[in-house]
Amino acid sequence: MDHTPELKEQEIIKEKKEKESPSLFEFRTGPLLFLSFFLPFFICCVVYAAAGFYPFGDKQILVTDFWHQYYPMVCELREKLLHGGSLLWSWHSGLGTNFLSIVAYYCASPLNLLTLLLPTGALRMGLTVIVLAKIGLCGLTCACFLCQMSRKKDASIIFFSCLWALCACIMGYFWNIMWLDSIALFPLVLLGTSRLIRGGSPACYMIALSLCLFCNYYIGLYVCIAVVLFSICVTVICRKGLRAAVGAFLRMLIHSLLSISAVAVLLLPAFLSLGTTYSAANNSVGSALWNGNAFQFLSCIFPYQSPNFVDGATPNLACGCICPVLFIIYLTGKKPLREKICAGALLFFLFFSFLFRPLDFLWNGGHYTNMIPFRYSFLFSFFLVAIAYRAFCDLDRARLWQILAAGLFICVAAVAMYAQMGRVTVILSVVTAAVYVLLLVLYERRLLSARPACAAICICICVEAASAGAFGISRSSSYS
Repeated sequence: MDHTPELKEQEIIKEKKEKESPSLFEFRTGPLLFLSFFLPFFICCVVYAAAGFYPFGDKQILVTDFWHQYYPMVCELREKLLHGGSLLWSWHSGLGTNFLSIVAYYCASPLNLLTLLLPTGALRMGLTVIVLAKIGLCGLTCACFLCQMSRKKDASIIFFSCLWALCACIMGYFWNIMWLDSIALFPLVLLGTSRLIRGGSPACYMIALSLCLFCNYYIGLYVCIAVVLFSICVTVICRKGLRAAVGAFLRMLIHSLLSISAVAVLLLPAFLSLGTTYSAANNSVGSALWNGNAFQFLSCIFPYQSPNFVDGATPNLACGCICPVLFIIYLTGKKPLREKICAGALLFFLFFSFLFRPLDFLWNGGHYTNMIPFRYSFLFSFFLVAIAYRAFCDLDRARLWQILAAGLFICVAAVAMYAQMGRVTVILSVVTAAVYVLLLVLYERRLLSARPACAAICICICVEAASAGAFGISRSSSYS
């Protein structure tokens, strides 16, 4: 009896096990999503407690405009809902103002309804918990996207989702509480976009986009632009013909219009009121072409830096040292060329938008922002995390030279940007990148098996995520 086919099959199985991608263990969907929410939530709680925020100290996260503008607006909305009052007009600003337009931008988050359950004296603490919950939701929705993209439910998704939930943009701008809902919904909009283009159900896309626009139309504008860019990439990667591509974009257009129509009762008054604001006159592109130099902006990809939110500052792009390392491995790997071109072009376009003022002007709806620049930098961080996780899932095919080249490039880049980052940031970034490269080399040489390698990488990610939270809090706490 010939056992050759069986022997060959056993050899193939053995080879696959030897080259198994780093992984911890499979989760069911419910626990995976819960932990993706809980990890960034818990890390933020620990960081807040260590920084001395209430109830562990005398600081609060209601800083700058959160304390002077957003908090009073949420309080007024709560007062109107509890005791009656017009949602169309408010007498608490000058001689009166359109309150519906204020709700559309500042107070439309469904989570604000939770304040109805709290006594007045507990509102500040309640809003603190709501901010933490929104950061946790960023991790949860990112996990939904990564699960769909990777077709797996591995525990490593929890940690990569945490990288985005605690990225420099979200931690730098967390006090803009009205933006966080739409940012958290962004991965679900992309998930629905992918399904829609591939011929699936439009439900996820329509619900997520409608909620995104409802919660904050300003961030919703960024999301809509990102959807167009992402749709082009998915269409190219899926190799759709011209007729199929046109059909997919028509479906996208129809369902987008339906999604916008579903929340028009809030968007239309807000749109009409924008024409009366100070920003309406600030619609000139200006003569300057560049916001800064490329080296200065590239340095923002490295962690261990305080987020920026003043005019003339750089974008907040950092989402962990492992992401640029894995991105380089991804570009030099064996993924289809058109996929790598689309991924690289997408990140390059976003990065170029930060640099090139006319593009930045268009991203902001034909205006320049008043402080808090590059508000769409969370898009860059999300796509970088998603691409990094795609490379992580394919590490069994990575070669030693790719890992070493990625580590060398990141370390040299960090040292070259010493003037932009400073000594402490350079040292911490180089050490962190070196640790990741060491772990990847040990895995590639089979000196570490898949599970220990993944566990060690995930521990490093947790440390990085906590440090990102600490740097974000340290900057905001100076305004408490």
